[in-house]
Amino acid sequence: MAAYLTREITAIQADGPYIIGGFCAGALLSFEIARQLQNDGKSVALLIMAEERPPAAYSGRVCMLYSCNSRYSPFRHFQHPERGLRYRCSGEVSVSALAAKHRDFLREDNIDAVAAILRNEMDTTARAQPSPNQLSNTPAFLQPITPVEHQSAIQLSSPRWLPANTPFQAKVSFC
Repeated sequence: MAAYLTREITAIQADGPYIIGGFCAGALLSFEIARQLQNDGKSVALLIMAEERPPAAYSGRVCMLYSCNSRYSPFRHFQHPERGLRYRCSGEVSVSALAAKHRDFLREDNIDAVAAILRNEMDTTARAQPSPNQLSNTPAFLQPITPVEHQSAIQLSSPRWLPANTPFQAKVSFC
């Protein structure tokens, strides 16, 4: 299907730059169309993915939209989603969230907010400016950490049911 749509797009507009986007499963289809266009040497100025994440590596500018409570939102699953997104996306990545459920994303009462985000992303793309919703270009784990940020204290005490001075093991994990 992506190959067919890619041919249809290039039949209508032979050269880019293109702005390609989709919602939910349509976002995955738009991702594949954008990759095929890039593989054909075409310029994709912006890939818009609503309620999905890029399933594989992508080298262009990506705008992701999520509902706040979406199971697809990387912010629901990860404290610092830019760490993982930077492995998949080598171009600029912007993320916006809406106060709507997945099924209500494109309802009439939310469409103005979606349209404003998309208009802003397309305008900044056309002007070759960074998105105001851009994730950091430097993954958080590569940014300088002050000594206070990586210090911690661990205090262990033996379980009450264990006799005093009995050795025990404790496992400490860092996230």
